[in-house]
Amino acid sequence: MESTDRPDGNTAAGAPFEARNDFSGSTHGPVFQAGQFNGPITLNLYHGNSSAPSLNSGADLGEGGENKPVPKVPRTQDQLDRLLVEKPIVWEYLAWAGFLKIGMDKLNPVWLDHAVGNPGAGQYLANAQEVVAYADSVIGSASEIGERINYWLSEDMQRSAFGPPGEPGDPVVIEHVAKRLLDIYQGFMRCAVDLRSARAPSHLLKFLQLTAVLMNNPVREFREFVETLVSNFDRFSQVDMYDPDLRIDLTLHFKLTIDDDAMAAFDAEVERIERAGFR
Repeated sequence: MESTDRPDGNTAAGAPFEARNDFSGSTHGPVFQAGQFNGPITLNLYHGNSSAPSLNSGADLGEGGENKPVPKVPRTQDQLDRLLVEKPIVWEYLAWAGFLKIGMDKLNPVWLDHAVGNPGAGQYLANAQEVVAYADSVIGSASEIGERINYWLSEDMQRSAFGPPGEPGDPVVIEHVAKRLLDIYQGFMRCAVDLRSARAPSHLLKFLQLTAVLMNNPVREFREFVETLVSNFDRFSQVDMYDPDLRIDLTLHFKLTIDDDAMAAFDAEVERIERAGFR
């Protein structure tokens, strides 16, 4: 990528059972300085015999009143649409993972651009002061983007989407939460593009590139979380989810971090620019 100093260059019987979902997370102090973009999020899914009402008390039965088989997480829109019509047991979780998986796959062209470091034509930054201020602004935006996870996976939002124990979830809210999480995923990639696309004096381009690299971990970890979610929820299709003796205890963690080596390289470059008097 050429630079210019001028702006012209341009997891086998039936209920009762209990399924409990807990999303909890909080931000402790300045998360960016702590090496992460969001407070730790933990998803706990418990499924087993209980006198409590079923989370999927509104799940439809198949022909003849039989329990419907539990499919895998939808990979296509047709599969997702069918799931939302049939609503077997634990359909809420399958739909959520499906919305995330399908949406993430649709963003693969954006992810590929990010993975290969495709630059765009960004704004011109004339000197070190402008470059550092711009990078600081983008990092601030990335931190705000990451912290949104705590809202969209909060206990209140989880209850709105998946429903309280004994009640079915809301497919509209489930889809909405998935879309907002995908916005966070895409937001990190956009931050990286903005940094790589900025035009600046050649001796300041390394700083912009190193700042963009800070977005690599959260993008990778988001993708890994969705794939882990899908692979774990796919296991529901391999067991009899209506078995009164079935026990499932599934815990998933979601944290977007900053690579230590990338952070060290970034800090070193900041020091170099400071020693040079921000020239």
